[in-house]
Amino acid sequence: PEDLNFYNPFPQGIRLVSLKEKDLMVTVMLSNTFAELSGIDATVAGVCLAKTTMELMDADTVAITCESALIDGEHTLIFNKEQILWQDTSVGLVTDATDTTPMQ
Repeated sequence: PEDLNFYNPFPQGIRLVSLKEKDLMVTVMLSNTFAELSGIDATVAGVCLAKTTMELMDADTVAITCESALIDGEHTLIFNKEQILWQDTSVGLVTDATDTTPMQ
């Protein structure tokens, strides 16, 4: 990205291995390159991928796995639409991703 406020959260060389959909859940298998991420980097990349997948495929849950590696010590990262939070730094409040009303 050209805007300094944006960056690509994914490691160089990552590739999609498979994508499976069942009911309202999508399982995304990525190459082991994704497992190079840990901590907040794995979370940010996971949330970006999960939110995009949820919107494009009308899913409620996204499970992210790698071919044969653990992701930040886990076999699978699972993101649920109701559990993803975002922070609006302009007002300093955390809000639920499905509700734009600031939380008390």
